[in-house]
Amino acid sequence: MKNKTRWIVMGVILGALGLLAATTVLAGPVPDMLAPRAGLNALAAPLGTAFTYQGKLENGSGAVTANCEMAFRLYDEGGSGGSQVGSAVTATVPITDGLFTVGLDFGSSVFTGDERWLGIKVQCPGDASFADLGRQKLTATPYAVYALGAPWDGLTGVPADLLDGDDDTTYTAGMGLVLNGTEFSVLSDTVQLRVTGTCSAGYAVRQVNADGSVVCEEDTDTTYSAGTGLDLNGNTFNVTTNTIQQRVTGACA
Repeated sequence: MKNKTRWIVMGVILGALGLLAATTVLAGPVPDMLAPRAGLNALAAPLGTAFTYQGKLENGSGAVTANCEMAFRLYDEGGSGGSQVGSAVTATVPITDGLFTVGLDFGSSVFTGDERWLGIKVQCPGDASFADLGRQKLTATPYAVYALGAPWDGLTGVPADLLDGDDDTTYTAGMGLVLNGTEFSVLSDTVQLRVTGTCSAGYAVRQVNADGSVVCEEDTDTTYSAGTGLDLNGNTFNVTTNTIQQRVTGACA
């Protein structure tokens, strides 16, 4: 008679997360698998993102006592479909009289509220390869259900502006403002932005744009006239010497 391996899940409890638990019995659809026994609950104290997994392994000769290699993976579907979530956790697990305990830590990023299945493979001394023991669904614990509807006063780390529970205040844009999503901006067609443009010599500001730039034009329509003591020839002014005394440069002995 061939050795037949069977796997019985005693319990899975997520520690610090307090989000998932599994106490159902697993019998993977692989060769040499026998009918599973009844499951037993195992307790684990919360600590970080790790959780404690306990189980019992038996073969045709009875309970296993050996150091076996185990590989644990999370999936987003049961059976053989779906995709793996996160990285695998592998360990050499000491098993005594079939019983073992192993700590698993997949990190917090793999538990986002979606369903997860725990897949397990095992290889004990003398086995030619790993045996695939199938996948077990991780289910919510009562505190996980409570967390989905926890009130404000039951949460920690709530932002200061939400401590009063006011999460539905609406805002509208008044005169000169526009509201785009959660951002207010000034309407430049109502409020004049700061004027930053300049004009060079001989030019004057003709127009100020909404963005503060300017349009310049040449100063060509200003007229000039010659007053007393001056003569205007085209655009050149000269002093008239018959009216204004030129600087005296002569000297007497």
